[in-house]
Amino acid sequence: MIRGSPEASAGLIENRIYISSGHPDTMSSEAEDRLMKPIVNACFPGMLAALNLAVFGIIDIRGTPPMASRMAILLGTLAFVLSSFAIFFYGLYPTRKKLWTATAIFFFTGLLSSLAAVVMLVVWPP
Repeated sequence: MIRGSPEASAGLIENRIYISSGHPDTMSSEAEDRLMKPIVNACFPGMLAALNLAVFGIIDIRGTPPMASRMAILLGTLAFVLSSFAIFFYGLYPTRKKLWTATAIFFFTGLLSSLAAVVMLVVWPP
């Protein structure tokens, strides 16, 4: 039966949604959600690490950048990757608050080093 039907209105069915298995809007189970959430959360800092590596590749092609800006970009990449791992494991073990603290520290380190690299590249272009 479907939500909104007369039987559901009469109280015979409570809070159930039936969707065919082939439908793209199928609801996933709690176990699938619990396992997918850490992967999705780890994608965000991982994407920033990939963007840092793309910038590193572009500035290497354009010319030889100063060593300080190269190290700042690589430090940002490493910090974002470590943040990605920390938030992944925090999603699996939410009682471990040290993982959440590590995620925040690594993420802010990655942001600050990326910002410093951008400022260095603007002030001293390759």
